[in-house]
Amino acid sequence: MTVSTDGDLLEESPGASELLGVTLVVKIGSTFLMLTGLLNILTGTLLLLTIVSYGPMKVAPYLMVLGGLGGLLSAGGMARARDWAAVVALCFAGFLVLLDCGWNLWALLNGAFVMWAFLAMLASLLAALVVPLGVKDCFVASRNRRALLEPD
Repeated sequence: MTVSTDGDLLEESPGASELLGVTLVVKIGSTFLMLTGLLNILTGTLLLLTIVSYGPMKVAPYLMVLGGLGGLLSAGGMARARDWAAVVALCFAGFLVLLDCGWNLWALLNGAFVMWAFLAMLASLLAALVVPLGVKDCFVASRNRRALLEPD
């Protein structure tokens, strides 16, 4: 197995994925966070173009777009089992679930319900449940990657 300077595998060997911690939980968590990010970008853009809101909810679509971008980027790092990305992904998953649940509650009370926002809320709930389960695996992968890179 050959490892580059940033810890990525150059030659895939039979047990490398398990050794470096890219487990099924990490893959599922990063996939749900990517889906959440994409749906939040779509929902935020849709709300910016169609709904005129006043007060503190005026910033919610902007936060959805920015949070979606952050979730999408951190999910890409988590899919590669990076320890820093797992912590950032955990923060974005929590932020997006609060934002999406808050928006949907406000939208239901004020008659501004958008189906994409409901789908984004469901995806963010799933991401918030699964992403914390993969954080430990990302730290184990990072420790294994460092051990492979250390000279003997």
